[in-house]
Amino acid sequence: ALAPVPGSEAAFWLEALRAQCTDLHDEAAAFQLDPPSDGGVRFDGIPTLLQLARIEPLCWPAAAGAEALRERARERIALLEQLADQAGVLALMDYRFLYDSARDLLAIGYNVEERRLDASYYDLLASEARLASFVAIAQGQLPQENWFSLGRLLTTSGGEPVLLSWSGSMFEYLMPMLVMPSYEGTLLDQSCRAAVARQIEYGNQLNVPWGVSESGYNMLDAHFTYQYRAFGVPGLGLKRGLGDDVVIAPYASALALMVAPAEATRNLQRLAELGAQGRFGLYEAIDYTPARLPLGQSSALVRSFMVHHQG
Repeated sequence: ALAPVPGSEAAFWLEALRAQCTDLHDEAAAFQLDPPSDGGVRFDGIPTLLQLARIEPLCWPAAAGAEALRERARERIALLEQLADQAGVLALMDYRFLYDSARDLLAIGYNVEERRLDASYYDLLASEARLASFVAIAQGQLPQENWFSLGRLLTTSGGEPVLLSWSGSMFEYLMPMLVMPSYEGTLLDQSCRAAVARQIEYGNQLNVPWGVSESGYNMLDAHFTYQYRAFGVPGLGLKRGLGDDVVIAPYASALALMVAPAEATRNLQRLAELGAQGRFGLYEAIDYTPARLPLGQSSALVRSFMVHHQG
């Protein structure tokens, strides 16, 4: 009965809801999740595919229907197993050709045309690269020496020791925490918390929302594509010129939810109030760098959505 304005936000989301309801209805109908009342089948809640694949024809009023249902469930199980196997194959990665055994470090990359490793290495523990090291060591591809060869250069922030990263970005410190164990009281855990505290402090100093990471920024190429690079907070990164840019990425606050949930929630709400919220979530970034702003504007919204940042 609803009649929203065509092309409006309400119309978009109403259609999305209808489509989802249709999908759920079709799925329920295909697997007959509401069995006949005169049958002997009774499910405690929604049945699993394995339960449906084992339905006995004698327990179902129409034996032919039970057979079709079993076959449909078995086909779905086979498809899911195939997808799981495919995902497993895609996850296989040979790290060994990137490993320099003299340094016990992973090279940044491999030049295929020249058939040689790049001359630079992932050499800091406060880096997203520690996730690759962790996984490769767990798989038995790399020796544990790789972990202990990652640099542990220290600085202080708010009177607390903190590991230095390359660019001082939230991504470097916090992304691995999404899937890696974190142990309270360790230098790594302390560094992550100190990094978030420093990011909050830096935003307050500049009187802008906080949360700096690698992201898109307010510069377009010839194809009108936003440019992308690492941004960070001075005092946390080795890279020079970190104070030259002020680009706030909402996904940095989403990462910080793991460390400072109350502060991160307030900051995300502030970003939304500033217009950073779009149809598919929060936009990529707000660029406050004066050199990249139109005359008379104090900020520019980077109107793109990057799926891995949304994730």
